[in-house]
Formats: sequence, C-alpha cells, structure tokens
Amino acid sequence: MSILVSRRRATFGSWLIVIVLTALCIWLFAQITWVSIILSLGLLVILLWQADLMLRTVYTIDESSETGTVLTIRRGHYGKAQTLRMTDIVEVTYEKSVYGMWRYLLLTTADGRLLTLQPVHPKTWLAVIQQYITRQQ
Repeated sequence: MSILVSRRRATFGSWLIVIVLTALCIWLFAQITWVSIILSLGLLVILLWQADLMLRTVYTIDESSETGTVLTIRRGHYGKAQTLRMTDIVEVTYEKSVYGMWRYLLLTTADGRLLTLQPVHPKTWLAVIQQYITRQQ
C-alpha cells in the first residue's frame, strides 16, 4: 500500500539548466560547421536526459509486509529504481541552495550515504520521514 507518492519538483534551477542548454544547442547548430553540429547534438542528448529526469522521476513510500516501509526512487525512464528501507534513514533536512533556486530534502542513511529528494511538497515529505525516524528511536 502506497503511503505517499510524488513526482520530482521542477525547480527554477532545473528550468534554468534546460533554457541554457536549449539556447546553446540552437546557437551551436546555427554555426553550420561539422564540429558545432556534433556538439549541438551532444548537448541535445544531455537536454533530453535532464527533461526526462524532471518529468519522470517518482518518489514512493510503500508499506510492504515482508520488508517493512520502503522508500522507492525511480529517476527517469531509463534509470534504475533505488529502494531504501525507512529504518536505514538516520536524518532528514530541508535544504536550499543558490538563493533558493534548488530546494531539496537531504537524507542521511545509517551507512553514511547522502541522498537528495526534490518532491513537489517537500514539507509534507519532511514530516512523514521525520515521523518514521522518531518511531525508530
């Protein structure tokens, strides 16, 4: 049973990257040299990858009877799904960077890994994850 499902938030910084890459692709393609056209196509691949991450990344918290509560992160169409047991999360904080252009949740796991989440409603996710952390203690 899914407790909480969210898509990735398209922040101002993400849109800024897409706009800059699009402008750079158009400018390079307009130069009409083979090198610039190849560079433009390479940037187009990076642009499509960024758009895929923005549109298809999904975060899900599931209650599964066999493994307990699990956080699943599916990053884009071609990315591997990453699962994390909620009991492995030690700390969660709400972070802002570069004048608030990027807003994300920073998860610290028991083995020292740092994961970032950019859900649409980060305050709700922060409250839910903190509830699971306090239940563990």
